[in-house]
Amino acid sequence: MKNVISEIMLMLLILIGLLTQAFNILPAKAEPSKFALPSVATSFRAENILSQESPCSDPPSPLIQWWYNTSGNILSPLVVGKDGTIFIVSEPFYTLHAINPNGALKWKYEVEYKVYLTPVVGSDGTVYLCIEDPKGDNYLYAINDGILKWKIKVEFEYEDEIFGKTIVQGKIDRPPITDEQGTIYFTATNKAVLPTMMAIFAINNDGTIRYKISNHKIEQWGYEWKYGFDKFGDLIIGLGSSMLITAKNGVAYITAVALKRGAGEYSIIAAVGPDGKVKWISELFKSGQREWRHVIEGKNAMYLVVFNYTSPPSSIYKNYDVYLQALDYDGKVRYEFRADEYWNMDFYSIQTAEIMPVIDKDDTVYLIFSNSQYGDFSIIYAIGSNGTLKWKCKLPFAIWGDSVEFFNCDQASRLYLLYHPLLSFNLCLYVINPNGELSWEYECQTTSAKTDPPLISEDGTIYLFSRNMTYVRRSVEAVPTSIFFDIIHILSPEGRLIQRLSVFDLTGIPAEVDAYLENPIMTQNGTILAVLSLSSSEALLSIIPEIPSTIILAAFMLTTVTATALWKNKRKPAKTAPT
Repeated sequence: MKNVISEIMLMLLILIGLLTQAFNILPAKAEPSKFALPSVATSFRAENILSQESPCSDPPSPLIQWWYNTSGNILSPLVVGKDGTIFIVSEPFYTLHAINPNGALKWKYEVEYKVYLTPVVGSDGTVYLCIEDPKGDNYLYAINDGILKWKIKVEFEYEDEIFGKTIVQGKIDRPPITDEQGTIYFTATNKAVLPTMMAIFAINNDGTIRYKISNHKIEQWGYEWKYGFDKFGDLIIGLGSSMLITAKNGVAYITAVALKRGAGEYSIIAAVGPDGKVKWISELFKSGQREWRHVIEGKNAMYLVVFNYTSPPSSIYKNYDVYLQALDYDGKVRYEFRADEYWNMDFYSIQTAEIMPVIDKDDTVYLIFSNSQYGDFSIIYAIGSNGTLKWKCKLPFAIWGDSVEFFNCDQASRLYLLYHPLLSFNLCLYVINPNGELSWEYECQTTSAKTDPPLISEDGTIYLFSRNMTYVRRSVEAVPTSIFFDIIHILSPEGRLIQRLSVFDLTGIPAEVDAYLENPIMTQNGTILAVLSLSSSEALLSIIPEIPSTIILAAFMLTTVTATALWKNKRKPAKTAPT
């Protein structure tokens, strides 16, 4: 009898095994994908992020020093105060977090309403937020130490010949700026109605309004009333798609328009004093004949990229002369430099003048132009603070559209140009010495036209970010799946590749999900802050390079959990020949 029972049990076990293989009743253990990238040997456990307080005492990887959990997606760029405090806005309730440099929470404030521009931090640590409530009304909030100090509603009085005098609900169109005295300046518009429906606000740091300037009736010319915000000599000064350039010692510098009796409309730069009155204006540019495309702030002057139209106004394809004009902060023209080799440029060859000029600590301005009509090359001009040409550097390619990802200089006046070649996803980084000579170039592959600007530390170490793609199998039977991930290229000041690290190397995250960095910034002490996206999630990532050959740090997030981590990679960098 016992033998019969044993045989029946054996047959049942065999039958269960056959059914398991036929119908996959029991899950098979996933085999490692041969397509997966190598990653550090860490234990990545979701419960570590879900359960730990900030900063965590038991980080989910041996490389993590600290991380911060916001419990929601990050909704704003990262901003760092003078004392190193990190400010971010996240879900839920548009919560503003103030995080100490060691990852501990300093304070937080639930705004509840939409925050729609980058937070601005004043010299005293006050954070200014641009807010829109469900009714569409806009406010400026001032928050310090987790307490709302004050708020003002963004509205102003506007008058013209169409609408008459009316109260306009405005929306702040650019992040506010502050001056040395702590005064806050911003422009607000109601572009849904008219682009000229705008005002410039100056707010004292206690929340009282210093002035609001907007267009209203100024003077009657014949049968017509003329509108502006002030009168300067025989000119009426008004706002029309104006821009706030900068503010110094209580004076705001803006772009504006000037009306002259019998002569029409001119473009100007105006200096508005603490009383809201015009102190001076720049020389007049006749609208339709001359205009500026960029205005940048320097230590000693403002610098304008000016287009001078040389073709008739009726011409379809307009030709330009290109000038760089330096305007002192007292309104005097310091110099005007003409890009001689590229005068009389047409619509197509001038497009690279849309690239923002670069200025260094000595007020040397760098302009880049490309003219494909006369060969596939580009030229960088270096114009000294006295208006003389210091040097020109010829690059062996023409620049088109938005192919330039980054153009800037460091404290040593070395230039960095990150460029996407036409019809290619490769990234090319060119480094030009302060004397105008091409120092070196580095090229890497990428599978995405989107990339973030490189970061340069004080010692000249460069952190270049590229987005790549690979395929992974999550089981032996599975079809390979594509994933996107970022690689950080760490380059020495001489262009030598120190180390190339994938985001999986940094975090220990299994190479089975999309993982890439967004909006990295570098703080004064060398900390790199960025957002790390995992599939559809985001996280705050901190990276602190101690020395160029020792890397690094990272952070992560799963589903609705956002975390910040500081990681340190103690492995020696790979020996790689200079590129």
